[in-house]
Amino acid sequence: MASFSCFSWRSSGHLLPYFGFWYEIARFYTSFEANQKCHSATYTSLPSGHFQVFNQALDMEDHEQNATGDAYIPDPKVKAKIKVKFNEAAPYADYWVVDTDYETYTLVFSCVDIVGVSHLEFAWILARKSSIDQSVRDKLYQTLESFGVKSQHFMDDDKTDCH
Repeated sequence: MASFSCFSWRSSGHLLPYFGFWYEIARFYTSFEANQKCHSATYTSLPSGHFQVFNQALDMEDHEQNATGDAYIPDPKVKAKIKVKFNEAAPYADYWVVDTDYETYTLVFSCVDIVGVSHLEFAWILARKSSIDQSVRDKLYQTLESFGVKSQHFMDDDKTDCH
């Protein structure tokens, strides 16, 4: 039986310019975002040193859906690795800022190890505007592919009738 596990990124960066509003451009399938469109996220610094992640979307009947998460950087030497959770009862999950220019795009990756026998991969492309150039997408796809992550799992966020 093959063994699968999550791996660590070697990325580092600064979080401060990352705060603010981001549109979701594309993502890997997630059950918690199924049947939703017009996704966005807002990152806000908190006095505790943690930061808030506020995700918004519309369901297919155009009702607003949102989730508020708590996040922090567990190791100040690796600012691109974040721990985040959206439910008090849930453990914190890894959230890697793999690539960003802070002003245009960001690539986020998360991996959940399943007892060393499998893993679940999640990825998001976020942008400051509601769309990005294909050349930027291609660069981000290549970045994931260089780590062995299949970029064909990305699906575009539905932007129909966003407000």
